Amino acid sequence: MGIFSKLFGTKDSTPAIKDYSFIADIAAFITDNDSEVVSKLRECANDPWAYAEKNASRYLQRGVVVSDREANDIDDICWIV
Repeated sequence: MGIFSKLFGTKDSTPAIKDYSFIADIAAFITDNDSEVVSKLRECANDPWAYAEKNASRYLQRGVVVSDREANDIDDICWIV
């Protein structure tokens, strides 16, 4: 433990929910608001695991097996498909 954690308590260990909504906004801009692209990106950003499980065959084509949550870090793999 660092000196500040000793002085001010322990660090909150709850995982932060990442906000990827800006990626869909950028995609809307660069695809001239292609609704299919934007909706898929929003779906992935809102629930990466559900998106990964729904598109497991596409991940498998890229060598990623998404059936085991503990074996995969969704922050690393969610944007591959």
